[in-house]
Amino acid sequence: MRRADEAGGTVERLNALAGGTILGAVLGDGGFPAVLVRMPDGTEWWVDLQADAEGNGPGFAHVERAVPAGGAR
Repeated sequence: MRRADEAGGTVERLNALAGGTILGAVLGDGGFPAVLVRMPDGTEWWVDLQADAEGNGPGFAHVERAVPAGGAR
């Protein structure tokens, strides 16, 4: 799956993923872990777990919609 339609990394966006199913985990861009979540309506979202450049901050989650490779946004 490629990535599209950035949705932000807010707490509200993460809470919106409640009820979804984690399909799998990978090491994403930059070597950070990422999980693919499928929602009950069939949409899928990537969640990247990242840290600040120095590695001394609390980190953050980046959430964006996943679309099939070659698919439309």
